[in-house]
Amino acid sequence: MQSTTRVPQEATRLAIALGGGQASVAKALKIKRQAVWKWDRQGRVPADKVLILCSLVAHQVTPQQLRPDVFGHHASRGR
Repeated sequence: MQSTTRVPQEATRLAIALGGGQASVAKALKIKRQAVWKWDRQGRVPADKVLILCSLVAHQVTPQQLRPDVFGHHASRGR
């Protein structure tokens, strides 16, 4: 069975690319480009920015792909 879920690092890079690159994403989210560079480098988007970034890229990348630890199927258990 093939999964459509990407590992977070790949999903982070894809979302940044779909958002027009680091500078464009930073401008749209009203943050410094260096913050987006750090996400790209670490392969991890802060949880409070995930939904905004997904919206920016028209949900071509999902919250579950970017942060499965927060938005994934298993993360919602027990709530």
